Amino acid sequence: MIPMRTYILYATGGFAMHASNFLLSTWLIKFYTPGPGKHLVDPIFFGYILLFGRLIDAVTDPLVGAWSDHHKGPRGRRVPFLLWGGPLLALSLWWSFTPPVASLSIWNGLYLIALMAAFFVFYTIVVTPYLAILPELSSDAKVRVNLTTWQAGFVLVATIYVAALSGPMIQGLGYGTTMAISAALILLTSWLPILVAPKQDTVESAHTEKASLPVMWARSWGTLQDKAFRHILFSTSAFWFSLNLLMASIALWVVNVLKGKEADVAQIMMPFIVANLLGFFIFNRLAHRIGKYKVFIIMFVMMAFVSPFWYFIERQSGSMPYSHAMILCFGLGFPLAAFQVVPFALLADVIDQDEKKHGARREAIFFGMQAIFQKTSIGLSIVIMQYMRTNLGEVKALRLLGPLAGIFCVIGLFAWLGYPLREAPQDNDESNAQANAA
Repeated sequence: MIPMRTYILYATGGFAMHASNFLLSTWLIKFYTPGPGKHLVDPIFFGYILLFGRLIDAVTDPLVGAWSDHHKGPRGRRVPFLLWGGPLLALSLWWSFTPPVASLSIWNGLYLIALMAAFFVFYTIVVTPYLAILPELSSDAKVRVNLTTWQAGFVLVATIYVAALSGPMIQGLGYGTTMAISAALILLTSWLPILVAPKQDTVESAHTEKASLPVMWARSWGTLQDKAFRHILFSTSAFWFSLNLLMASIALWVVNVLKGKEADVAQIMMPFIVANLLGFFIFNRLAHRIGKYKVFIIMFVMMAFVSPFWYFIERQSGSMPYSHAMILCFGLGFPLAAFQVVPFALLADVIDQDEKKHGARREAIFFGMQAIFQKTSIGLSIVIMQYMRTNLGEVKALRLLGPLAGIFCVIGLFAWLGYPLREAPQDNDESNAQANAA
């Protein structure tokens, strides 16, 4: 077992990881393409800018992962990346919401290209080594699920901050000030895991090659030979596509369909936060009792059921004008909770199996390689959303995003079936008994 201090300090990084990405995915599309006649960047051009940023992120993830796995120094393999990447990630988020021109302009597009490249490079430099710390902290399956549950708790704090607080802050303080405050919080929480990150490389002898570009690429693409890893890649990429379609559209739903204001996003998202909190405890227990494989199946089924109902949202009258959207956000919170609790623990199991086969720990390479597929999927979801908004009209396009998300959840479910590690290598009868007794 590990001390509570380690759980908490490691998990704080979940706030930096989620808040930076969630702020960007929630508000950037609303900021630059709020609606016809108000755009700062052409909507389709904006979609390709976001795809470009995600591709930069995807390409650099395995490279940074391999670099981190091979890094040798007095501070260990992960600390330098968090130490120097944290401030640059925070600044690039803040500056992304400070365009040079206050109206539609090509200069805003060029500025955003540079900022998206910077943001996603520094996001990779912070997040990939941070995630790679988890399997280094413990090899016990129960501890890993608990670590990811604590991490998911701070992801929930980030969700509350973005969903419930950032809208009113933007309405009262403006985008620039809100993002400056957010940048300071992200910097702090990206540094706190440094206090518990392993300082000594316990597997230094496993990495004898120099971390050259050919070696990094060979190690990265070699991860695709692992069958269990391929199931995780394709299923989670499909889920991210679905999730990002819905989460990136919520602010647009509130303003352009429900005719509300930025602060009203908090009202829509409060049931989501409640469901998310409940889901952490539910899926943590389920993961111990029925296994992570079955929890993932439940997650896909729930998401595929809820998503299509977004097509039927109408503005309601009475004391709760957004009741339909609030109910659907409540339903969306549960599968997202499962997605926050289970996948990193699953990947840690794959990494353990890979070490048994090859005799080397390659934590960050796996996390980085996973990002190539996931982040390309996220970028494509924005491009498709922007094409739909431009060609189908704002309201019709937003309605159709729900059924489209449901289709990709079904695809993700079929991609998940056949995952071979139904029980993690560490999940023996004794550890299961301990988990059930806890």
